[in-house]
Amino acid sequence: MKSKNTRKSIIIITIGVIVAIGVYFGVSVYFNYNPLVICRGDKFTDACLASYAIDLGLNKKQFIDCIQTIKYRDQIATDNEIGVALGLNSAPNLYVGNFSDGDMFNGFFVPISSYTDVTNVATESINGGVVNAQATNYANVSKLVDQNIRSYLTSQGYKDAEFNAEYNKMKIEIDQYMRAFDMLNLKIARENIKGDKGNLVNFVYFVDYASDGTNGFYTTILNPLIKEFVDTGKASIVYKDFPITSPTGDSLRLANSVRCAGEQQKYFEYSNKIQAL
Repeated sequence: MKSKNTRKSIIIITIGVIVAIGVYFGVSVYFNYNPLVICRGDKFTDACLASYAIDLGLNKKQFIDCIQTIKYRDQIATDNEIGVALGLNSAPNLYVGNFSDGDMFNGFFVPISSYTDVTNVATESINGGVVNAQATNYANVSKLVDQNIRSYLTSQGYKDAEFNAEYNKMKIEIDQYMRAFDMLNLKIARENIKGDKGNLVNFVYFVDYASDGTNGFYTTILNPLIKEFVDTGKASIVYKDFPITSPTGDSLRLANSVRCAGEQQKYFEYSNKIQAL
């Protein structure tokens, strides 16, 4: 009798161990490939990034493998080199122009102080051509900068000859600054483009998903701009990564996660989700 009870106990214990192991591996798999349940705290953890992908219906395992290996590190570095070549030192930034001879971009830098400023430039580019729009944009910015200089010097008490001397000194620095608004000619690959490649007007958007200014820019300027000009077929927009805030940290990881979503044809949907956070 004792022997039978012992065997019965051993069987029960064995079954219990097997069930426990099964539960352990089941939970491990669930948490590894269903990170939505552990997304909390920092909104940019791998778990949270994966949860956003799940919301969009992406394949979980493929996405997680992609973000954990920083699969698109080299492609992001290539985009970053373009921003460096343009002399950018922050993000977001916006250019408008057109493409010729494949990926050769002819365009200029657009101030992003307000939606009205951007739409005025976009509308003139469409109606009067990019060259005319660049000339108007340059003149408007130059006039505004000149007014600001004069206002500043007056507020500081400068007058007459002293005012003119200080103005001319500052004007040299401003002339260098204004070179950013010149027409540029640069090869820019159009691998992440929304809209028709054949559109005569194209925006080029340099984005750092970890930048403090990205959410505000997306909400007040970029999203309305896309709805008004890109979704209506008037223009297209090319996204370029510029992870300047943390080149080896969140900026890189977030840019990579958007490209990982792009593997599953959700590049722009995922980009919008990250920028809206």
